[in-house]
Amino acid sequence: MGRHVEIMKGALALADEAGHDARGTLDDAEALLWVQQQQIGALLIGGGVEPEPRDTLLAACEQYDVRGVEVHGPANIGAILRGLSESGA
Repeated sequence: MGRHVEIMKGALALADEAGHDARGTLDDAEALLWVQQQQIGALLIGGGVEPEPRDTLLAACEQYDVRGVEVHGPANIGAILRGLSESGA
């Protein structure tokens, strides 16, 4: 979940390289639906996502037992993906 297409493309490429089945969206409602329907094991929320939708998404992640991860800058995506792999998410 993010706000910038190019950053999203890069993050999805890294996720693919790391063996994750990943998808991305720039749309808050779509991300929320994925969480509510438990279609995903983790939701990475980019640094450009505004506070209100960020809080809504993180609360939904907690409610629906989906790991919510805040990502602040594309540089730490690789480390986050490795951590998710190690935890089985």
